[in-house]
Amino acid sequence: MVALVNETIVDISSNKNALLVEVDKKISASLLSLLNDGFHNEKLYPISINRNEIGYLLDGIDARLRHAHELKLQYFDTLNHDFISGISPVTSFGARCTFTFPGTVINREFSISDRIGYFDVVHAAFQDFILTMSSLLENLVRITEMLVRKVIINSPKRPSPPGNETLQLYLEFLDMLVKLQYRPKDDLHGCFASFDVFFKSYLVPLYKLRGSFIHGYHQNLVIDSSTGVCLVRSIDNTFGTLSKTDLMLDQFSERVFENLENLTVKLLDCLTRKISEPAAKIPI
Repeated sequence: MVALVNETIVDISSNKNALLVEVDKKISASLLSLLNDGFHNEKLYPISINRNEIGYLLDGIDARLRHAHELKLQYFDTLNHDFISGISPVTSFGARCTFTFPGTVINREFSISDRIGYFDVVHAAFQDFILTMSSLLENLVRITEMLVRKVIINSPKRPSPPGNETLQLYLEFLDMLVKLQYRPKDDLHGCFASFDVFFKSYLVPLYKLRGSFIHGYHQNLVIDSSTGVCLVRSIDNTFGTLSKTDLMLDQFSERVFENLENLTVKLLDCLTRKISEPAAKIPI
């Protein structure tokens, strides 16, 4: 049995390019501020306005989102729960994928003749997906910290060095600054707030899975003994808001990708609007 997939890969090039156009206008007009420069560290945390660094960050965000989309389409949207659990009479399973992207056609294929091999292939794809999504979130924090007045203040007492900021940490700092009225409830705050329901249920589990894949030894997919479906492993009680349906691999990956794609687009568009304001300097 072979699943046929013919899909267009997510394309954020217009959002990325629109932001770069506005950044270039401010740089050309010397509408730059030195507000963030005191936190600049060339090796650990390059945060001064630098056109090349901004371009690299946006290219990285773009590449990670596309790669995660390919993984989801190839391995998770085609997931055969019966075959991976061993209750299907089918003797082999695979997927033949054609992905289109402006100017590019990508063909990918896999075929597995036993359920254990299929589980291993899907588990490796899930690890890649989680690490890619986690990296995407870190890059979204980095681009925001560069183009907006800093939210996270680095100090020697922090448990992680500059450059390892997570979105969870960023949101905590942003919320505290808004409550203290050091920052307004502006478009940036509203952009993140619109994903609050998703963040509360999925953000910590995502980081737990990332840590488990990097430092742990457990496999992070399991086959439910009562239903035979492939589930994301509940590492601890931080997964408590997710139902068994939420933890089904195809459902989990769909919810994560859909929200992080929308977050990326909304955040880039929000930054573009704020930077395009005539009196705005960057960082804004």
